[in-house]
Amino acid sequence: MNIEEGEKSGINECKIGKTIAQEKEFRWKFNDDEGMLHIFRTISNRQRHDSFPVNELWDVLNELNNHYGKIGFPLANSVKKLPQGTEIPGLGSAHYARSSGKSDSVGRAQAASQLAAIYLEAGIVSRIEGSRVQLRLNENISKENLSEHLSRLYKSSK
Repeated sequence: MNIEEGEKSGINECKIGKTIAQEKEFRWKFNDDEGMLHIFRTISNRQRHDSFPVNELWDVLNELNNHYGKIGFPLANSVKKLPQGTEIPGLGSAHYARSSGKSDSVGRAQAASQLAAIYLEAGIVSRIEGSRVQLRLNENISKENLSEHLSRLYKSSK
């Protein structure tokens, strides 16, 4: 994305975050009207923008919660393992499966690192004690209030 596209997408209105494991900086915003979470990050000196509808975010979180329960789920967003189909079920692989066949599937799945950081800060997930990045969906989170948590965090720091 070039600067003009970034300005059109509202990148200047973004909140700054850092990934959990590697503390890489990224920007994000939540648009209540669209029901969309936007993530802006730099990969190999190129800007990338991924958008996630709240319905997709909930479907993935619910699926992972049903699969893993209280033991929590991993990031599972390996650049090498995703296209080979050898990645374990997790946040990245679930988003990869939803965008499979598209040319940017792996890049979109890689946003799991940013999603995890946002979810943690918004109180949507908790980190499993003693793990590098193993997350569990908090019990108070539902399809109905996921947007509220994202919106509240976004508005609290603008």
